[in-house]
Amino acid sequence: MSEKSIHPDIEALRALRRALDEEGEGALLRFSTADGAGELNVRRGRFLTRGGDADVVVALGMLAAEPAVASARPPAEGDEWKLTREDARALVIRAMYGATLSDERVLSLSRFFSAMPPIRVRLAPMYPYADFFPGFTPYMRLHADSLLQGEVRLASWLGDVASAGAAGEKTRLLLVMYVLGLIQPRPKPRPSIFGRLMNAIRGV
Repeated sequence: MSEKSIHPDIEALRALRRALDEEGEGALLRFSTADGAGELNVRRGRFLTRGGDADVVVALGMLAAEPAVASARPPAEGDEWKLTREDARALVIRAMYGATLSDERVLSLSRFFSAMPPIRVRLAPMYPYADFFPGFTPYMRLHADSLLQGEVRLASWLGDVASAGAAGEKTRLLLVMYVLGLIQPRPKPRPSIFGRLMNAIRGV
């Protein structure tokens, strides 16, 4: 799925994922959902807050639970902004697993992830969060499958569930992985020298 055809239900989460990219400057995201408005201030891969960690978790949970319209500006600075106590990965995990997701929301997000082309799973140091990250073991299994098979097809993975509750847990894991940039498109295979030669001959 291309960036241009991004599903509206995931648009604000995509903006958050871009803001959390540690190689970028960050962003101040202001957003509105059916349940209200909020903001998230990100600078160099960390959240800043004028309240506390709980405020950030609430705002993240709003983005998980409802489609949102978001606008991005350069990250805000000033004495009133302070770094959160926990890092971004911890806060995203707490929010995605603490948010109330309706059956309709789970279905909508599952459709988005199922429509993705084959992906690779990036390995990140998630061990420090294993005690409160219910998806830690499935994440590690997905990464192993990505290495062994060269790709993961999320439509097949999401389709292999025994209950609505299991579908919700898989969707929460994919939300964490998506926002933290752990889902990556599988690179297109480069043709071999022989293949390029044959293509050149065919073009003669």
